[in-house]
This record gives sequence, C-alpha cells and structure tokens, in this order.
Amino acid sequence: MTEEDVRRKILEARRKYSKIQKDDLESKKKYEEAQKKYHGEDQKLQKEIGFLEREIDHYLSEIDRVMYVSNNSEKILTDLRKEFKQSATLDKKDMSFLFFAIGLQCCRWLLQPKLNLNFEKISRDDRHDSAKDGNREFQRSKEFVEENKSEVIKSRKYPDKLRIFEIAVPYDAMIGTEKIEIPGVTELGKNISGVNHHAATMGHDPILGYIFGTMNILTRTITFKMPTLDTYQVHLHRGSNKNQYVGSPIGFPETMRRTCETLNEDITRLPAAIARQALHMQSDKYTKQGLPIPFISAEKAQILLKQGWNSNEMERFSKLIAKNTATIGIQVLLSILINVVIETLYTLTYDGNDEICEAKCKKILMYSNVIASSSNIIYTAISRDINRLDIGGILVTIHRIVTDSKFIKQIEDEFVYGGFKKQLEIREFTI
Repeated sequence: MTEEDVRRKILEARRKYSKIQKDDLESKKKYEEAQKKYHGEDQKLQKEIGFLEREIDHYLSEIDRVMYVSNNSEKILTDLRKEFKQSATLDKKDMSFLFFAIGLQCCRWLLQPKLNLNFEKISRDDRHDSAKDGNREFQRSKEFVEENKSEVIKSRKYPDKLRIFEIAVPYDAMIGTEKIEIPGVTELGKNISGVNHHAATMGHDPILGYIFGTMNILTRTITFKMPTLDTYQVHLHRGSNKNQYVGSPIGFPETMRRTCETLNEDITRLPAAIARQALHMQSDKYTKQGLPIPFISAEKAQILLKQGWNSNEMERFSKLIAKNTATIGIQVLLSILINVVIETLYTLTYDGNDEICEAKCKKILMYSNVIASSSNIIYTAISRDINRLDIGGILVTIHRIVTDSKFIKQIEDEFVYGGFKKQLEIREFTI
C-alpha cells in the first residue's frame, strides 16, 4: 500500500468520523426535544388529572350535601319557614306605613257620603188625601180646557178632546160592578170600591195604564185586570161629569175598534187622552192607596197594596237602592285608591328582596283595612247610626283578607320550596 493510499484512507476515515459526530449531535438534539416534549405532556397530563380529581371530589361532596338535605328535609323546610316569617315581620318602618294607611282609611269612612238605609214604607197618614188630589186633577183639567177651546171636533158617540178633561176617567167607575169577580180582589154581589179598584183595573197600572187607560178614556170604557181583559161600557148619569156607572160588556177587541174610530174622527184626541191619563196617574200616585205595582196579577197587586207596597213605594225603594249602590261604589273606589297609594309608596321606598317586599306590603294593606273596618263597625254600634256603616270598605276588607292571605301563603311557599329546591340542585364545579 502506498503512502497515497494511506493518506486517502485517513481522509475517508476523518469524513466518516465527522459524519458520525454530526449524526450524534442531531440525535442528541432530537433526544433533548423528545425529552422536553415528554416533560410538557407529562405536566399537562398531571394538571388534567389534578383537575379531574378536584372535580370528582366536588361532585362527591355535592352528593353528600344533597343526601343530607334530602334526609333532613323536614328540619330544613321548618328553618326556611322560620326565616321567611322573620324576614316578613313588620319592622318600625313598616309600622309607620301601617298606621298611615289606617289613618287614611279611617278618615275616608268618616268623610265619605252616608248611606240611607231607611227602608220603612211611608205610613198611610203621611200620604196625600185623595179628595184633594182629585180636586187638583180637575182644576188642571179645567185649565187645559180653557187653553184649548178652539178647533174642537164634536162627536155624539165619543168625547171630544175638551170633554175628555171635563169628565171623570171611566176606569174610576164602581157602581154596577157587583157581577164582576176578580179572585182575591172583588166579590160577586159587591161593587168594587176605593180600596180595590186600583188593583182591579188596567187603567190604573202605572205603565200599562198608558195603553189601556188611554183607550178607556177615548172610548168611555173600563178594562179589568183579568187574563181575558174583560171590558165594559161606562155611562155618566144625566147632568153629571163625575157620577158614572158600569154598563154592558163590549169586549176588548170592540174597544180597539172604537179607539180607531174616534181617532179617525180627530187624531188630536190621542194626545189629549194621554195627557188626561198622566194627570190621573199623578193624582192617584200619592194617595193613601196608591197605584199598584205594574206587571203583576190583580190578586198580588191588591195584597201588596194592603201591605203598603204600591208603585210609589217601589219607585222610592228602587231609587234608595240605586243611591245606596252608588254610595257603596264610591266607598269601594276610595278604599281601593288608598290601598293603591300605600302600595305604590311602600314599593318605591323598600330596598330588599322583592318577595319579602310583596309579602310585607300585602300584610300592611290587609291589617290596615281590617282595623279601619273594625273601627267603623264599633263606631256604628256605639253611635247607633247604621247609615255610617262603611259597607264598601268592609267588602274591600273581606276581599283583601281572602286574596292577600292566599297571596302571602303563595309567596311563602315559593320562598320555602324554592329555597329547598335550590339546595337540592347539584352545583356546577368551578375552578
């Protein structure tokens, strides 16, 4: 082997050694990178394992807590109810609102309009005298005749529009009625009288009388309050405008025909007959007997008239009820208005739990209404002035007791069971 060959082999050996060194460095670098990556993954894995261990511990703790809540549910519910009652108890600030509300409600029923609960009938002695009323009726009729002398169409068969005012209304006739029987009102063999002729005749009905009474005036007939509307001719004694008697029956259909006949002669007789009917109704309305209650049978009308219940009493009674109803309505509205004012002011000034605020507010309103109504009842009993009774306020109080008690109970249940349900919920794990 020559020197040249030796030198060449040495150079080749050096190149291989350099390559080996280079490869070794790259292997070391890769190893270091792999080791670094392994340590990073290991730390991340350890961190995740730690997180999972803490999460498992949290949920195990939550399970233990929920199991405890479940096993001690009765005690926890009792504690929650105590907490609600303590929280909803009225404090000094709430008491000031309560006394303020009581004061407003008491001032309201002291200053509001009084009721009129006097439902006693007007005694017969206090009613008008029928003779005086009759004289006034004929005086007004005479004035009407004087005012309408001209343009009168005379008739031999029917009264003209002036004659209508000069003579008595035909359904006041009583003589000749002994053969007419209306059960509970008239008897056979006896004429109808001043005490039962109002219930017996259709002309004296306060409403239907403007139909039947007007027709009777136009045709000089009398219609009795019977299902068959029995109608009879009425005659005047010669030379008299007031003395009259009941004649033969003609039937109500014939009365209708005669009404059309007389109006065909002179249509102005109709307003005259209506005016005459109105005058007579006004005259009889305030007499001791009075007019019967409309739309009822003759028998029932007569029974009520004997007991003092006539159309005027029913009208007065209805007006009294309407007025008292309006007064009670005002009482209700004023009471509700005060409650709304108190509720609004309390809500605006309260700072805390909304549920507790609602419960306290309802308590204040309910207590204030109960105390105000109780004081009104006591005052009415002591003063013996039943007209001072605050019926509207009492109605509102009853409504508040029913609704507010139910509402407070509902809020309490929501607070208690809502709190218990919240304790049963598994809380989410957070870092």
